[in-house]
Amino acid sequence: MTKAATGEYRRFIPVGNAKEMDKLNALVEEKNLSRMDLYTILRAIKINPAFDGQENIFQ
Repeated sequence: MTKAATGEYRRFIPVGNAKEMDKLNALVEEKNLSRMDLYTILRAIKINPAFDGQENIFQ
């Protein structure tokens, strides 16, 4: 069962594919990020539309 399905990300709407979500979960665990850390990051910055889609950063 995914973290999103268990309610771990109930404050967030997952938009990534399975591979992207796996990388996010690994990063959260590796860096010991809290949900509040994720919230702060996502409220403070967003992807520059000029960058989005130009390069696949998940390879």
